[in-house]
Amino acid sequence: MRVKQAIKSIDAFPRAEDHLLQKTQSGALVSVVGLAIMALLFLHELRYYLTTYTVHQMSVDLKRGETLPIHINMTFPSLPCDDGNKDEHEDSDQKFQFFDQAAENMIKKVKQALAHGEGCRVYGVLDVQRVAGNFHISVHGLNIYVAQMIFEGSIHVNISHIIHDLSFGPKYPGIHNPLDGTERILHDTSGTFKYYIKV
Repeated sequence: MRVKQAIKSIDAFPRAEDHLLQKTQSGALVSVVGLAIMALLFLHELRYYLTTYTVHQMSVDLKRGETLPIHINMTFPSLPCDDGNKDEHEDSDQKFQFFDQAAENMIKKVKQALAHGEGCRVYGVLDVQRVAGNFHISVHGLNIYVAQMIFEGSIHVNISHIIHDLSFGPKYPGIHNPLDGTERILHDTSGTFKYYIKV
């Protein structure tokens, strides 16, 4: 009781005495509507405060001397890693090759991997010049002797793949990469997939 009296004593606008007040249904309705409006305004402002807005900004890239990182994360469910050859080619005439093993050492290993249904996951970062170019992940980098020995008796080379991540430049929250999550599955056939991206 003392606490209630203490709180009332600091009220700058003391309430009128009860015998001077007349309670009506319309007054109660106005009070309820007012409280509802205040609650809605509070929730709206709280949502506005907690919401993150993305601002897009474009500018000319003046860093011509620096390289551009390409982040790659792909899975080839039916193509062993020893089969794959990845080469990247730029208009600056630089070329890089990976998975380049001696033919005699890889034929047996690849045949065993194919027989066991092994796949391959390719991931990493390519640092390339900021010029137009392309890169390939294929079996064409094998010499003809190796390819004939590996795929002898095979009608199709299954290059089914899943692109988990293919992005250019530094990563940041909310980035959208158009090829992320792309899945291409081949059934009893060979094929070639080409993707064109303008950065």
